[in-house]
Amino acid sequence: MESFSVELEQPQGVFLPGQNVNGFIQFKTTAAESFKGLTVECVGKSQVQWSETETSGRETETVHYQASENYFYHKILLFAGSDTEFQPNDYRYAFSFTLPHQLPPSFEGAHGSLRYYIKAVLGRRWMLDAVFKRGFSVNTIVDLNQNFQASIPVKNEETKTVCCLCCQSGPITAIAWLPKSGYVPGETILFCGRVDNKSRSRLLQTSVRLVERTIFKAQGKQKEDERVIREITRSQQSADRENLELWNDIPIIVPPLAPSDLHHCSIIDLRYFLEFVIDPGTLSFNFKVPIEITIGTIPFKESFPTFQPQASAPSITDRNSANSMANTIGFLPPFMLNEYPNLPPSTYESGMFGGNLREEGDTEHLNIGFDTLFKPIYISYPSVDNQNSSA
Repeated sequence: MESFSVELEQPQGVFLPGQNVNGFIQFKTTAAESFKGLTVECVGKSQVQWSETETSGRETETVHYQASENYFYHKILLFAGSDTEFQPNDYRYAFSFTLPHQLPPSFEGAHGSLRYYIKAVLGRRWMLDAVFKRGFSVNTIVDLNQNFQASIPVKNEETKTVCCLCCQSGPITAIAWLPKSGYVPGETILFCGRVDNKSRSRLLQTSVRLVERTIFKAQGKQKEDERVIREITRSQQSADRENLELWNDIPIIVPPLAPSDLHHCSIIDLRYFLEFVIDPGTLSFNFKVPIEITIGTIPFKESFPTFQPQASAPSITDRNSANSMANTIGFLPPFMLNEYPNLPPSTYESGMFGGNLREEGDTEHLNIGFDTLFKPIYISYPSVDNQNSSA
């Protein structure tokens, strides 16, 4: 056998809950051969696992925690075994299945994942079976327009008193604020901050960073993880004056990310924060001013002008055609067309983090579609600012 693979009609392999997944298995034989059968397994699941060292008295042991959720499993028989020989040729067998309407989005974390994949198994006589696995991405609709709280300005403030050589000095007050707390991938966050330093210490540096915080749950325990997505740092020399530092409308572009919360998944919680981090120097610990933000997949209507516009305004008839939907409003399902006729065009972008599709129990001769490291693909909106900066 020369080749064996799983192909999808949607070339980027990105789907919404409730959509049909259509594809085909193709293989090429170089000699006459009979097979035991061809099956396709379609899987959607989440799983978490981590280990901890626990001590009881003088005894120390490593405890493994794990949990999983299954969202769907379909096994499709494309042909059964027979004595018929397949002559040297190219062969293709189509398959199709429908995703459930309630699914969490794809996600790859440090101690767990939300994965969707298709595994094809071609049973061979007197030889190892041919096995091929291809991952695909599920995006979910999180409409920021349904979340009023995410549309209003947010502000947070923290104060820290620094001790210098056992003597207490004045406080350091840091304030962070945003015009809203809801954003979509591709959108620009305009961050504002202020540091009022009344201490005797000279600030070493300040920074603002976009942080992903994840909680993994298994067997009544939790494991937290934090990943820095974006970070901008200033040294003290960039301050306006020694005791006051201002951050005015600092742009932070949201990269391709999974939506907040991971609805319909009970073993992984996902939240995002903008953190204003103050480093008072070597004699004291950093302190943070966090603001939680919501990552969605449909931006606020008021934000539409900040994204690249549609090439042309299609008619109602055109908007209901499949080709128009793909070209002008990206992923939006038909039932939402009338509500968001001017939704900016979206693109599909590879996420920042990935995971190995090869799992425990997979055979050694498993072929992985594309790279072994699978990165989910997410909906993103090219903004006008991003286009101008790249020109």
